[in-house]
Amino acid sequence: MRRCFEIFSSWWLSALLAGGFASVFMVMDDFRAFMDYLLSKPLGVLLYLVLILNLCLISIRIGVRNLRKVLPERESPEGMTAYCNISSPPSQDAILRLGERLGFRSSPPSGDTVVLTRGRFSFLPGMFLRIGLVLALGGLMVSFHYREAGERTLHEGDTFSFRGMNGVVGRIRPDLPAEFLQIGGKGAFRVERVALELRLDDRGMEADNGLPAYAEGGYFRVSGFGFSHELIIKKEGGLRKRMVDAAVLPPGKTAVIPFTEEDMLITLSMEPLKKIKKGLLTGNLYRFDDIRYRMVLQSGRKKDIKQVHIVTPGTPVNISPSSLSAERGDMEIILGPLSYFVRLSMVYDPGIPLIVSGLLMFLTGLALMPARFFWYLRRLLWVKTGSGLMIGYESEFYRKWAIQKFHNIRIDLFSAPERSSSESCDGKAD
Repeated sequence: MRRCFEIFSSWWLSALLAGGFASVFMVMDDFRAFMDYLLSKPLGVLLYLVLILNLCLISIRIGVRNLRKVLPERESPEGMTAYCNISSPPSQDAILRLGERLGFRSSPPSGDTVVLTRGRFSFLPGMFLRIGLVLALGGLMVSFHYREAGERTLHEGDTFSFRGMNGVVGRIRPDLPAEFLQIGGKGAFRVERVALELRLDDRGMEADNGLPAYAEGGYFRVSGFGFSHELIIKKEGGLRKRMVDAAVLPPGKTAVIPFTEEDMLITLSMEPLKKIKKGLLTGNLYRFDDIRYRMVLQSGRKKDIKQVHIVTPGTPVNISPSSLSAERGDMEIILGPLSYFVRLSMVYDPGIPLIVSGLLMFLTGLALMPARFFWYLRRLLWVKTGSGLMIGYESEFYRKWAIQKFHNIRIDLFSAPERSSSESCDGKAD
């Protein structure tokens, strides 16, 4: 059992798994296929779980090791970086006072053993890195297998359902500018915010096109926005009404509206209020409080252009029979008042809290890592023996400096004339 723990908690296994993942990715050369292999194929899932287990066991091993180092137990200083045998030692109080002056903290004495430590929590940056990585990896697997997503095109007053939740759309409030000047056909048009009022199971909330809003276990975000009109077709056979969504933003984009029964297409694009020319630059000025469309009617097998009209909401457009086909008779098309539509993205993902928590912990550990240059574990151990005292010093890093530091501590302890003693010291820098 101990041997299995040593194997699965070794850095060699981590390096082997990392090399294996890198090799698989280089062979596939496709990130989506690589993640699908890791999270759904039996061998990939097995290796993925072994990596998570490996990181967990490494954290446990390092945590237990550091905990044991700050607790007093029967330990020989001979295994430390530097040590001394002292025949006539100073008092325990003198050692504790010196340790306190040097920034060491003492653990409660245990029999003949006293441990002074400094940097006892220096293992935390690495622990944060590993635990954060474990949480993020676990969250990715949960997200891959249990994520549910959907998208709906909605208008004010529409109802929808998602994972048993019933929703009603309230107001749609876009922050549209009063006017927009498009220069050279490449104006940087952007709607800063599109707010959508929702009521989910009698609970009110608001989603927009920024960060997803969380409610009732789901995430909601406005992923698209455009203009909507009720399109009315009047002809001899009667009256037809249809709600059409004109995705004409940014200005210059064209919305295509097919009419199968009439064997025609209507394309809509925003018509500029006027053209502005200044020097070599030419721009189109659009007003969003006075929207005009360029309506193009296409018909026939090849959808040839039959008529072009500049229309505003509420203005009827008369279509002559010769434009389409003689048997259809006269036709009138009217665009109703301006309203809006949104595309609402809905996501249920139980892995997101794990992924976010893991990333925060990982970034915390990464930010703390530079502190490890000067934040590391140092231990001063003294053990009473039958012939006197054995004192040892150990440093996690900088072993050669640790030997010099230990000799400075020894000089501070035994520099007074009344503290003359016989010493036998040794140190190892490797």
